[in-house]
Amino acid sequence: MKWVTKTARMLVVTALVVGSLGIGGLGGIDPTSEGGVPVAKAAVPSKTGATSAGKPVTASATKPVAKPSDYSQHWAKDWIDWSINNKLMWKYADGTFRPDETVTQAQFLSALVKVQGLKEKSPHPPTAKHWAKDVYEMVAKAGWFTPDIKVNPDGRITRYEAAAWITNAWGHKTYDPLQFTYKRNLMEASYKFQRGLYSSGNRKASSDYNYYFKMALPGDKFTRGEAVHTLFLINDIRKDLIEAQNWYLEFQKSLYVKSGKVYGKVPNNIPKEASKNGVGVSFHPVNVKPDGSNILVLNSGQAFSVPSNGKIIMQGGHLGRPTVLFVWNLPNLQAIDEQNRVYSNSNIWNNRNK
Repeated sequence: MKWVTKTARMLVVTALVVGSLGIGGLGGIDPTSEGGVPVAKAAVPSKTGATSAGKPVTASATKPVAKPSDYSQHWAKDWIDWSINNKLMWKYADGTFRPDETVTQAQFLSALVKVQGLKEKSPHPPTAKHWAKDVYEMVAKAGWFTPDIKVNPDGRITRYEAAAWITNAWGHKTYDPLQFTYKRNLMEASYKFQRGLYSSGNRKASSDYNYYFKMALPGDKFTRGEAVHTLFLINDIRKDLIEAQNWYLEFQKSLYVKSGKVYGKVPNNIPKEASKNGVGVSFHPVNVKPDGSNILVLNSGQAFSVPSNGKIIMQGGHLGRPTVLFVWNLPNLQAIDEQNRVYSNSNIWNNRNK
């Protein structure tokens, strides 16, 4: 995991079901399908001159010319390739991806359940005859449905709906979706921002909170190109969370109080970069100097002892913004998830489906 870079990773855990991205088909879904609906595959010529359907063909003397990709110059090209290689999204039967076409609910959910690692199912009669039957049964079992989202498998979704599904998948069905996904760096893809849009203060649009919400409107269409970029962000963060969960638990178990001091050990495998620019693990005395010079940075593998009347902070960021913050108010050795506490206590963010 790299830290304090453009693709800086997240250090600590958050409330979410940890799973890994499986590579392979999702039950009942054909990656070559037309809009998700399985279509008949073309007969393939065999060496004997017969098609795979058993009908004779005439061999062609000329080699077929490959059709140019409809996304080769698209801003989301790399993420489209990633999603196809990992069988999260697929090309249509005519070989196109259609990156600027609005993604359907079933297409987006079929990829999201896979990124989230869902496998268990519960019956969902409304979609029992749809090609995405298995997908909606997984969503039902995971409890992602909320009143603000209408079940419409073939419907084209908006930015709000995409954010709502993601926020529900993260286990926060009352949080404002656009606020939550922005703060957690889970949904930053937009054709508006990828084209280098800047605010009046010359800040990149995706990094300017107020400008972002003036431009990323809830009713905006959510394209297939934006969807694959968003899925990449989610998967990228999840990989870090799995790694960070082990660090957090190991660090928590190492803490103990003895003779008025708190002892512990920072996990060995936290990268050195994690200690730079305030990202990582640090001890803050009761009276922190204005310049922060008496803050003690705790490095990877370091065994330490600190006074029992300060704070130990473990924090991290993703894509250049702080996203999580765990605080031990010593001598209490149970951490407080400050980031989620702020969300859960805020009427601004915690105001949905109530």
